[in-house]
Amino acid sequence: MARFAALAELTNVQNSFAISSRWFQFDEGT
Repeated sequence: MARFAALAELTNVQNSFAISSRWFQFDEGT
């Protein structure tokens, strides 16, 4: 269960990093 929670946390971090990098690309393109 702890391993699954750690995996979910890692996925969440990767998703939020992808979202923020997408926003940075949008800001640079404007």
